[in-house]
Amino acid sequence: MYIEYRNGVVVVLEKHRLFFDHANVRGDGLRLVSHAHSDHTPTRLYSDTVMTPETREIASVVRPLLGEPNLKRINEIIRMDSVKIKLLNAGHVLGSSQFFVESSYGSMLYTGDINTYDTVISKHADIIESDVLVVEATYGSPSYSFPPREEVYGGIVRWILECIKNGQIPAFKTYSIGKSQEIIKLINSATKLPVVTGPTVSKVCEVYGRCGIRLDFIPAKKREGMEVLNRGECVYVDSVRGTLPVEKPVKWALATGWALKYRFNNYDRAFPLSSHADFRGIVDFIQQVNPRKVYTIHGYTETLAKELRKRGVDAIPLD
Repeated sequence: MYIEYRNGVVVVLEKHRLFFDHANVRGDGLRLVSHAHSDHTPTRLYSDTVMTPETREIASVVRPLLGEPNLKRINEIIRMDSVKIKLLNAGHVLGSSQFFVESSYGSMLYTGDINTYDTVISKHADIIESDVLVVEATYGSPSYSFPPREEVYGGIVRWILECIKNGQIPAFKTYSIGKSQEIIKLINSATKLPVVTGPTVSKVCEVYGRCGIRLDFIPAKKREGMEVLNRGECVYVDSVRGTLPVEKPVKWALATGWALKYRFNNYDRAFPLSSHADFRGIVDFIQQVNPRKVYTIHGYTETLAKELRKRGVDAIPLD
């Protein structure tokens, strides 16, 4: 088995080449896309591009895609001669998948982006033992240990209610895929406040609904949405920050894991809520996978590999 990083992870085993989240790939091989975020999804799709139906649908409403991929659901298996690839839940966003590869070289697990904790809208990443593990390191530094999710949820709800009490409109700037839907689900579950959404967030929420995850929201572009905003007792969620055409003051918040370390002076609040695992979650995940070799990608790759070696794990950064 040969593994390298070239704008994505490339694996060569037996007579097959596998390209994981590889944006600009040439040549023959199987292209495996883990989820719909634009830094993982190419705009040109082929019949040998594998992704889940949810990933395809979400990605297509965020930006134009050309071509039709090979759609596989979580827990489905792809067979190529003696090579077997199984899609596993990654817990990151709707439709996000890990890829578990078995061949004559042994087994390999590619995580893509993972979340190892349950949320109000998703289950934690699946765990399976593997000889080799290629794991993300977005928050792969010991300085990133998130508070319990319930504690963060509580802080978000209290801030929302405080804003409403003070005659202000609480607004969130978050990723259109995943984070926005988690916050909307939280508001739906913990309050009776209507949620008004920006255009891209609305489109992604509609996909979630078609996939069986009900979210109560009102697109801002609709007349009802503007009426609710003008009344003021609501929450606004968008992937961009802009000026809302309302009389009441608007208070803006971010929800990002980076809030644990960085200050965001142009925002009223920042909550450490992430769709990725923190350092503790990554390390616990790796220990349960029990690999012989670990390759770290994306983010704190050197730091995570060093911390893993301290714990007796053979680990090196790949990118």
